[in-house]
Amino acid sequence: MAIPWLTVLQAVPWSDVLAQAPKVVDAAGKLWRRTRQRAPVPDGTAAPPSPEELPERLLAAENRLAELQQELAESSELLKELADQNAQLLRGLEAGRQRLRRLQWLLGLTALLALAALLR
Repeated sequence: MAIPWLTVLQAVPWSDVLAQAPKVVDAAGKLWRRTRQRAPVPDGTAAPPSPEELPERLLAAENRLAELQQELAESSELLKELADQNAQLLRGLEAGRQRLRRLQWLLGLTALLALAALLR
């Protein structure tokens, strides 16, 4: 049985989500800039290669490092885009919530006017 959408939307603490959205966007931007600027740091945990296999292992490691850097840059850019989209979505939801609240007030006022007209 599916959960009604209204119940799901009411269960979400929108004020907390909206309060955290700018922090998420800022953190994603910082991550994106940091991964673009950071130089790779060798970890030095691998066993030293023999002199014969050194050029081959070095070339393989450089190729893998280039692939990883490209993947990291793409991932961080995607994360930034997703955070921006999330912030836009939350702004739209907040605007919709405010419109709904105004409509509720308008509906209540209309109901009161209709009730007053019936009682006259």
